[in-house]
Amino acid sequence: MQESIVMQSTLQSNNTITETTKASDYKVLKQSSKFPPYSITFKRSPQVEQVTDRKLLELLLVEWKDKNNYVPDITGRFGHGKCLLIFANDETSFEELFNQQNWPTKINDCEFDLKIPRVSPSIYSLVIQQFFNSWNIEEVFEDLKTLYPTLIKLTRMYSFNNKPLNLVRADFCSLQQVKKLLDDGRITIDHMKNLVKQYHPPAKISKCMKCYSHHHSTNECTSQVQLCIRCSLDHPYNNNCQNEIKCINCGQDHYAGHSACPEVQQIRRQISQNQREKRTQLLINLEQDQQLHYNNNNQSFPQLPSTSIQQQQQQPQRYSSQPQTYASILQAQTQHQQQPHKNDRNHVYIENILTTFSNKIEYRLQQFEERLINQVIEVEKIVDNLKSTTCELETVIFETILPSIKAIQECSFVNTRSTSTREDLTRYKNEVTNLLTRKNNNNNNTKPNKSNTSDNRTKGVPKTIATKQTPSTLFNDSE
Repeated sequence: MQESIVMQSTLQSNNTITETTKASDYKVLKQSSKFPPYSITFKRSPQVEQVTDRKLLELLLVEWKDKNNYVPDITGRFGHGKCLLIFANDETSFEELFNQQNWPTKINDCEFDLKIPRVSPSIYSLVIQQFFNSWNIEEVFEDLKTLYPTLIKLTRMYSFNNKPLNLVRADFCSLQQVKKLLDDGRITIDHMKNLVKQYHPPAKISKCMKCYSHHHSTNECTSQVQLCIRCSLDHPYNNNCQNEIKCINCGQDHYAGHSACPEVQQIRRQISQNQREKRTQLLINLEQDQQLHYNNNNQSFPQLPSTSIQQQQQQPQRYSSQPQTYASILQAQTQHQQQPHKNDRNHVYIENILTTFSNKIEYRLQQFEERLINQVIEVEKIVDNLKSTTCELETVIFETILPSIKAIQECSFVNTRSTSTREDLTRYKNEVTNLLTRKNNNNNNTKPNKSNTSDNRTKGVPKTIATKQTPSTLFNDSE
């Protein structure tokens, strides 16, 4: 009897812990989510222009209570263009305000236009998995609307490369409906049960509200003009700008800061990469800390007797002779539940380490490739300089020095009567004449070769290989 009471209390405590954990998660989501405002635009009336925003809010609450017998928890203030912004302080008030039938027709005997927020908080959304690309979202939305009346819309989710995923974000106007679906873990689509999970919005990318750049804040902006968020031009502020939509950061047809902007996607990729690297570095530091050895004083801090968990599990449990306590049962169940989580953590740990190492290797290879390309470019520049210098030297030798030597030899031959000197001058003259003749012949032979080398270049032959032979042959001839 005592054992059954202990087991029942253990199960109840586990259920209580699970419910407390889920409740705390929802509480954190509520605190992190801010409710967008409802906008009320009054029609032209002198009665409204003379009333403060606090008085209009008081009149709204009175009209609301008379119609619905309920007072929502809201605050409000005037916005741009004398529109009244209504902010809900809790999810119940937000959902009541979302239903347009609950609103009064007039406030202070004045008609108004109500604008519902286009985007709901992230706690009102969830992700439907295995929603294939071949499915028509509109048809599925109509089917889901009959089963879940609080469903607002379905939105296809895309990857960083703008490729459609088999994931769809479902927006609801009831937080209780979202909680129920998340607790069940599935949503009914026709006769299928698709998995659902909590929706986490992407990282919010801040931007300057003056020039709409993502690289600094508004306080740090050095621009002297206020740009238009629609057309990215400098013109007087006009809420009804009719120019073409153009992003100031990428030049595409969307507003600045849109999720489809390549610059925003690049910043989000960098943020996610930094988070993975930091998480991996923390795991590495944790592993290094666990490998540290400490010198303990056994006299002051004696070691506790250690028994393996497997030996404890293999021992037969005799409840009659050794009754277990609540703490021992809870500890055993906790250890049993943590075993698969340890394996998952090990897999994640190894995967993160491999990802970090692969990123480092890829970065090193990229640096090596860039350095090698720069070195090849420098070598090609040096080779080109040597070629030009060699050509200049050959031109000076064959067009200036050798003809001058030949003329000097002829003059010396005429003025010299020594037979040996004349023989030497004749031999030198013949050598110079042979060099000039061979030079002219090489020039005549290289003219058709230039067309061949140009053809070879078009076929993919490198420039250095195609033109490498001519300077070397000329240089040997000059020697």
